[in-house]
Amino acid sequence: MSIQQLHTLEDLEQYVAKPGKKLLFKHSTTCPISAKANEEFQAYLKDADTAAAVVLVIEDRSVSN
Repeated sequence: MSIQQLHTLEDLEQYVAKPGKKLLFKHSTTCPISAKANEEFQAYLKDADTAAAVVLVIEDRSVSN
């Protein structure tokens, strides 16, 4: 399953409005703990049938907050 990157609040609102189960991962590109969590998240999604999105907390701070 591919991961949608959310850059704007509009992206987030559209993602949340979609029906069904979904996952949202907030990722810090500067944090080693977040890097490991991101690896695990991506590995999980290889076999998952669930919509997934990521927000980069530094690059897209307005969405992250």
